[in-house]
Amino acid sequence: MKDETTNHVVEEGKHHYSAEESWIEPRDPKVLERLEWFKDQKLALMMHWGPYSQLGIVESWALSDDDAEWSREGIDWVADGEEFKRQYVNLNKTFNPIRFQPQIWADLAKRAGFKYVIFTTKHHDGFCMWDTKETNYRITAKDCPFHMHKYADICKHVCIPCVSRKGPWNRSILF
Repeated sequence: MKDETTNHVVEEGKHHYSAEESWIEPRDPKVLERLEWFKDQKLALMMHWGPYSQLGIVESWALSDDDAEWSREGIDWVADGEEFKRQYVNLNKTFNPIRFQPQIWADLAKRAGFKYVIFTTKHHDGFCMWDTKETNYRITAKDCPFHMHKYADICKHVCIPCVSRKGPWNRSILF
C-alpha cells in the first residue's frame, strides 16, 4: 500500500514540491533580478565529473548500499560492497585528467546553445574539485596526481563567476 503523502508528492512521475499556487515570490531586489536572469536562460548543461569518471559510472551513488543494484552495474570490481568502497575512495590517487581543457569545454557548450553550465564541484563522495583547507580529499592534495597541473584548482578555471548554493560545495558556473 502506497503512502498517501507519496501519492501527492510524486504523481505519474511528476514531482509536486514546487507547485505554482504555493510559490511565494521573493521580495529581495537582488533575488528578483537573478530570477529574471534565470528565467531568460532556458538551457543549461549540468556536468558531474570527478574521480568516478575513470570507471565510467554515475557520480558517487555506487557508494550507497541502497543504490548498489543499479549504480554498480557494469563495474567489474569486487562484489564485496565494503571493499568496493575502499577501492572507490582511492580513485583520487589515479585521477589525472591531463587533457582537461576548460576553455574548449566552455566554447563547445556555448556553441551548442547552452546559456550556462552547472558544474558539480563536490558530490556525495566528498571529493573536492577545488583547493580547500577543509579536507585532503581534493584534487589539489598531494596524493592526487593532477595536483601540480596548471588547471588543478578546477573551479578557478571552470567556475567563472561562481554562485554558491547550499554552501561552498555546490557551485554553478556561468559563461
